[in-house]
Amino acid sequence: AFAGIACLSGLIFCVGLSIRSLWGPEGRWALIVKGMLQSGNYFVPKVYGIIDFDKPLLSHWIMLPLVRSFGLTESVLRIPGALAGIATVLLIFVIGKRLFGTVAGVLASLVLMTSAMFVFWARVASAELFNLLGIWFMFWCFLAGAQEGRLKYVLLLYGSGAIAAFFKGPVAPALSVSALLSYSMITAVLRWKDVKSQDKGSESNPYRRFFGKEFLWIASWQGLAGVFVGTVVFLFLLLLPVLITGSWLGVQLMWKENVLRFFSPFDHRGPVYTYLVYGVMFSAPWTFLVVGSLLEIKRLDAGEPRRWTALVATAIFLFFTLSGSRRSYYILPLVPALALITGAVVSRWLETAKKNAWRLMQSAAFATSALIAIAGVSILYAIIYLYPVSAAYRYYFIAVSLSTLLAGLLGMYLLIRRKEKECIALIFLFVFLLDLGGFTAGMQLVEGRRTLRAFCSEAARQLANVEAERIGLFGEDASLLFYLKRDNLNVFYSIEQIKKFQKDHPDGFLIADLEVLEEFSKPEERAILQAVMTQEPGMNENRGQYALLRFAPETSLR
Repeated sequence: AFAGIACLSGLIFCVGLSIRSLWGPEGRWALIVKGMLQSGNYFVPKVYGIIDFDKPLLSHWIMLPLVRSFGLTESVLRIPGALAGIATVLLIFVIGKRLFGTVAGVLASLVLMTSAMFVFWARVASAELFNLLGIWFMFWCFLAGAQEGRLKYVLLLYGSGAIAAFFKGPVAPALSVSALLSYSMITAVLRWKDVKSQDKGSESNPYRRFFGKEFLWIASWQGLAGVFVGTVVFLFLLLLPVLITGSWLGVQLMWKENVLRFFSPFDHRGPVYTYLVYGVMFSAPWTFLVVGSLLEIKRLDAGEPRRWTALVATAIFLFFTLSGSRRSYYILPLVPALALITGAVVSRWLETAKKNAWRLMQSAAFATSALIAIAGVSILYAIIYLYPVSAAYRYYFIAVSLSTLLAGLLGMYLLIRRKEKECIALIFLFVFLLDLGGFTAGMQLVEGRRTLRAFCSEAARQLANVEAERIGLFGEDASLLFYLKRDNLNVFYSIEQIKKFQKDHPDGFLIADLEVLEEFSKPEERAILQAVMTQEPGMNENRGQYALLRFAPETSLR
C-alpha cells in the first residue's frame, strides 16, 4: 500500500510540471535561486538587485541542488514542492493506519492526493507544502513516540519544528505545539476523574500522575532536552545569516510576517468565517464526503485516535481563524486532517453490516457521484464554448467528458443497488484521472491561451543585440524577467525614473505593462513612446498587457 500510494501521488504531482508558465510568487523564487547561484551568496536573497527576505532561506536553499544539477526550469523549481506533497500523502497514510487501520490510511491518502487544491499547491514552487509537511511531520513524531516521552521522537519533534520554521516561518512549530498542547490538556481533563477515583485510599499523588502521563513530551527531562535541542537549532538557523552578512533583515522578517501579522494583521484581512468558505473549497471534490464524515465522526470507536484527530483538526482551524490576516492557502494544513477524518469514517461505513444507519454517508457519496457527472457536462461545455480547440483535441476531450458523465451516473446507480465499495472505488478512480488529465492536458489547453512566454521569447529576440543598460522595465514582474533571460536590467517604479533613463539613453527600450503605464503617466508622456511589439491578448493572470517600447526620435519628456 505504501509503495502504491507513493507511485500514484508521484504520478499526479510530478507529471507535466513544466506545462504551466511561472505563476504568482514562482518568478521571485526563480530569480532568487538564479541570483544565489550566480553570485555565490546564499544568505542574501535578491530580486531586481534588491534584498528580498519575503520568506526564510530554507525555502530557497532546498531548490538550489536541483537547479545546479539540472538547470533553471519550471519543472526543476517545482519538483521540491511535489516531493513534499508526496511525503505528506505518505505521512497521512502512516498516521491513518496507526490510528484507524490500513483501509482508513489508504482512503485518507487517496482523498488527500486527489483534493484539487492540494494537487494545485503541490505543483507550485512555493513554501506552502514545505510548511505543511513540517507541521504533519511533527504530528507524526508525537504519535510515533514523543507522546510517551521516548527521547528519539521527542528530539525529532522539536528539531524538525525548528527546521520547519525556516521554510515559511515559526507558524509551523507554533501551530503544531499549540494543537498538541490542546490535545494533551483536554485529554488530561477528561481523565481527571478516573485518576482521582483510582487513587482513593492510596498514597500516590494524582497531580503527579495527571501531569506525568499526558505531558511527557514537554514536562519531563526528555521534553526539556527536546526543547533545548529545538531552541539551539532554531537560534543557529536564525543567527547564522546575521553573523555572515551582518544584516538583521531575516530576523525582522520573522517577526513581521509571523508574530506581528498574527496578533496585529496589516494585510490580507477577511471576515471571521473566511476559513469555513475556504475549507469547503479546499475539500473539493470530496466536500460532500468531508462534511458527511465530520457529522458522522461520532460513529468511530470512542478513544484517543478519534479524540486526537478531531482535536487536531479543530485546533488547526481555530489557530488560523484567530489570526485576522487570512488568505485562502493558509488553511492548507487543515486539508490532511479532513482527509484523515474522511478516510476513517468512510472505511468504517464500508465495513459495517448495518448500512441502513449510514444514510448521511450514502447521500454524501451520491452527491459526490452527481458532482462527477456535472463535471463531465462542464468539461464538454468548456471545450465547445470557452476554449475551442482543434478537431483532434476536441474529440479527445469529448471522450473524457462523456466517460466522466457516465462514471458519475454509474456511481449513483451502484449506490442505489447498495454497492457502496464499488461506488467509492469508481469515483476515486475517476477523480484521480480527472486530476491527472486536468493538470496536464487541461493545463496545456489553458496555457495555450496565455501569451507571456511567447511575448518574452520574441522580445528577447528583438533585444538580443541591445546592451542591458539600454533596457528598462517599468514595474515588477519576476516571471517576465525570468522569461526574458536577461540580467542587470534597469527596473523603474516612477515616471521620474523613466525621464532620467531617457535622458541617459535616448535610444533605449522600455518594457511596461500598458495598464500600469496608463495609470501612472500622462497622455503627453505616453505619446513619445513607440510600440515595437505588444503582447497578444490572452489569459494573463494578475497582469494586463505588456509592450516593448522605445523612445520616439527627437522627443523628450519635459
